Amino acid sequence: MNDVINRIIEKGYECFIVGGYVRDYLLGMTSYDIDICTNAKIDEIINIFGNEGTYNKQYYSYHLTKGKYHYDITTYRHELEYKKNKPIKLEVASSLKEDLLRRDFTINTFALDKDNKFIDLLNSKKDLNYKIIRVVGNTTDKLLEDKTRIIRAIRFACTLDFELDDEIKEFLKTK
Repeated sequence: MNDVINRIIEKGYECFIVGGYVRDYLLGMTSYDIDICTNAKIDEIINIFGNEGTYNKQYYSYHLTKGKYHYDITTYRHELEYKKNKPIKLEVASSLKEDLLRRDFTINTFALDKDNKFIDLLNSKKDLNYKIIRVVGNTTDKLLEDKTRIIRAIRFACTLDFELDDEIKEFLKTK
């Protein structure tokens, strides 16, 4: 895992493990799917890893498998427009925090740096501690732009034994 991160950092870029892997790590669960976000642009990521993996320039993403680990490396980004539950218009973001704000639920906004230092820029640890599934940003907007988030919220509540927050419950009652 550190090899992938170090290769990005050695080229002078920021690099963080984010999302579900960090959430699972904090919950004491094992995960082999690792999301990494970086300020390196997709072409720079491709230059670092070459043909070791596959990439999708439209989503600024590079996929890499090393042993049992599956890496999804993405440039910091904003998702500006959705169609059929997929982002169709994206732009590069300038910081880790901006990237975290695009994510679905607060429990998926944690990050780890190269030294495994825990980063919680959105103060989401309380939701993890209280076992709450809460949307990042406006609940209605986020759940309507990508309806699969509704299923993900319910799945997380069931598999992690968490509760949906009141805004998600209200959304489900009215939609």
